Amino acid sequence: VDEQIEIFAYWKLLKKRLVDYVILSTHSELAMKPLQQELKPMLLDCIFCRHNDEDLIKLMSPEEGVLKRRVSLEERLSKLREAMKEIENFRSQYIGDIVDIEN
Repeated sequence: VDEQIEIFAYWKLLKKRLVDYVILSTHSELAMKPLQQELKPMLLDCIFCRHNDEDLIKLMSPEEGVLKRRVSLEERLSKLREAMKEIENFRSQYIGDIVDIEN
């Protein structure tokens, strides 16, 4: 009976590992290899100056949507910082005056 329990436990572990390896190998074959086959020649061409620097920059740059979002967020952050400075200036001018009047 003990041997059956050990074999069953081993079998459960073996099934989990087998499923993991099938998933990993499938991902490697279907997703990673085609991507690597496409990127590797382009990167090597750019590295060894077969193309100009613009090609390398284009290849390594983020998507246009990401760039637009980043610019938008940076502008928003700049405006928020300006607003914070205005609030701090207002506080220092008027809140300070109110405290002086009360004293």
